Amino acid sequence: MEPQSETTQSEREREETATTILARHLAQTFQAVSSPPAGADRNVVDEAERAGKAVERFVEALLEALAEGNTALQLTAETAAWLRQQPWVSDGSRFAPVILKGTLAQFHRYWLAEQTLAAFFDARVGIGANSQGLRKADIDPAETAPLDPEFRAAADAFALEAEKRTVIARALTLPVALLTGGPGTGKTTTLAWFLAAALRRHPEMRIALAAPTGKAAQRMGEALTHVLPELPLSDAAKACLCALTPLTLHRLLGIGRRPEPSYHAQRPLPYDLVVVDEASMVDVLLLAKLVRALPATAQLLLIGDPNQLASVEAGNVLADLVARYPNCHLPLSRSHRFTAAIGAFADAVIAGNGDAAWQMLSPADEAVLRSLFASHEFPKDLPPLRLQPTAAELFAAIDRGFQSVLAHLAVAPNGSDFSSVAAYVRTLFARYRVFRLLSPLRHDRRYGVRALNARIAEHWHRAHRIPFVGTGAGRPILLGQPITIESNDYSLSLFNGDQGVVFPWLGTLFAWFLDADAPHGVRPVPLAQLPHWESAWALTVHKAQGSEFDAVLLVLPAETVTVATRELLYTAITRAKRGFVFWGTEDAFRAAVANRTVRVSGLGGAVVGSGASAR
Repeated sequence: MEPQSETTQSEREREETATTILARHLAQTFQAVSSPPAGADRNVVDEAERAGKAVERFVEALLEALAEGNTALQLTAETAAWLRQQPWVSDGSRFAPVILKGTLAQFHRYWLAEQTLAAFFDARVGIGANSQGLRKADIDPAETAPLDPEFRAAADAFALEAEKRTVIARALTLPVALLTGGPGTGKTTTLAWFLAAALRRHPEMRIALAAPTGKAAQRMGEALTHVLPELPLSDAAKACLCALTPLTLHRLLGIGRRPEPSYHAQRPLPYDLVVVDEASMVDVLLLAKLVRALPATAQLLLIGDPNQLASVEAGNVLADLVARYPNCHLPLSRSHRFTAAIGAFADAVIAGNGDAAWQMLSPADEAVLRSLFASHEFPKDLPPLRLQPTAAELFAAIDRGFQSVLAHLAVAPNGSDFSSVAAYVRTLFARYRVFRLLSPLRHDRRYGVRALNARIAEHWHRAHRIPFVGTGAGRPILLGQPITIESNDYSLSLFNGDQGVVFPWLGTLFAWFLDADAPHGVRPVPLAQLPHWESAWALTVHKAQGSEFDAVLLVLPAETVTVATRELLYTAITRAKRGFVFWGTEDAFRAAVANRTVRVSGLGGAVVGSGASAR
């Protein structure tokens, strides 16, 4: 079956059809059981009941697998044989609500999305099972041949590393490329130089930059802006790149109130190159929509870290693609973000070496914590630290981490001069970048981020006399309170993940956001006009993905072992540039390191996970 050819129904219509078919089957079965015809054979009725219960259990298991991030359900051979006989199941040669390949079962929409991605990559780069990706060592200088002499000279002057040059040269020749690397490996720098090289070869190239969330798109734009002035480009080319505004993938595709995108196979995107940052956060359905909308001649560059947390929605698409198509995988290996201690610690965690990782955590005493949070000048040889799991020790460390914020709040201005207030707010933003509290949980009554944020607000008001300045969303608001936006509002140019601080001006409570294009670099928005927001002294690890801070304190209560994984630990650790503090027990830490995320998908192959049998 050609996956792109099925255009008679929209995805939503197909999904509704699947639901209808399954519902009809269940209804008919249970009707036969509850109201059997007069004289019906008891054995027939019992068999109908068993069949109905089996279907119900299977659908529940498939829905549960989706809720856990899997796009497919691995079955036993017995269950697969039974499923193959059902009228609402197909091998993909015809439409059916459920697709069964071997012992792997999927709802049709996820199977179709993965088939679309596989067909796209197979056509563009070939089957990569026996291909070699870019080596991290022994880089052949001949591989940089696509770079012109002037570009090479500029790269020499910039001291651009050989690894990055090779990645750039390879990316120029690939219709699809997967640029990966951990935090600080230079993905943004590499992207900027790649864009420069692409424009040198094709000055009229139409480029789109995108990311899965508004915050990620904003960070992408800010990071590129810092690098672009140093690139070997004409003023016109620099102006072209500076004018590029990264969009969310939804906005790029024209997905809004209507479920179907404005751009698709029949109306492709008007670009020659599409770049997607933070690709590990993109789910399989959204990426399938993107590749359907790409023109046949367009390049696609996906950038991300496959070791970080996967998409909140189903799928682990970047890691699956890297494993399946090594011939278009361009890895960056050398990190410049962390201290050596933080980097080695992160490596041990993602490798699953719990013994080595725990031994790297040093007990944190009062003097070391003071040195960690005393200023921006962290000791260069400071190891990752651990605290004993007592509430008193935790909140003492939180106060130390935010001490520069507390000192700044103690001298808050009360005047009406906008420039003075703006300067104060910009400094407050800078001090919030020093430290952040992370948790894997949102709703835990003691150590979820909502509970932690509420406790911090009360503690600061009581112990440090930081005043409440009003209410919002039914709760008191503290002076200088950090917030994070939880939903997109295009009319206000606010997006999920945007960070702000609350500060009054001229008798009105405003949320202030950094904005390079706004007067004095900040933009105030009346608090009452904001879309849904949450306090942000503490963030979930998922919400912190893509951000960085000088130091991070991760809270890992013992009861979180089921949701804490090595990928979550790695993501939390790599948010910290210079200092990492762990609060929790050794058992909880080791359990998280041992708990590797495994998502079952048709794209990545039949990986047997937990709860494999559905019948």
